[in-house]
Amino acid sequence: MQTNLKTTLMKSLNRFVHTVFVVFIASNALCQQKQINYPTTQVIDNDTVIIFKIDQAKKLAIFNEERKKLLLINDILEKQSVLKDSIIGEQKEIINTYVDIEKAQQVIIDEKSKQINLINSENKVALKEVKKQKRYKYTAIISGIMVNIFTIWITQKL
Repeated sequence: MQTNLKTTLMKSLNRFVHTVFVVFIASNALCQQKQINYPTTQVIDNDTVIIFKIDQAKKLAIFNEERKKLLLINDILEKQSVLKDSIIGEQKEIINTYVDIEKAQQVIIDEKSKQINLINSENKVALKEVKKQKRYKYTAIISGIMVNIFTIWITQKL
């Protein structure tokens, strides 16, 4: 009977140790589950899923909204950049047109300067000619007066 009691005690002790061991392993598994760094990847029914906590989901939702806003801002900035580039191109064309106009006006100014110089030189020549004609005129008048005086003097002497 003692052997029977011993075996029963051993079986009870074995069950107790086994139960303690299972509880220890289960509690260790639960502790390890709590220590899992989220998000994690798990395969469930041949599907790979990402598991994360609710506060992480909230952060992801906020991040996603901010990302959408930033993508929208990026699109707007890209459109503005394209628009600015086209405006710069048009302004360069306008500047080139004004440069061409300036060159054409400079050609006109140069031509007008040549014409003014030609007219000034022609005026100088014309003024010299007028002075020359005035000298001839005064010489002719004085010569005529002298011839008249000489003719009057000769006629009085005869």
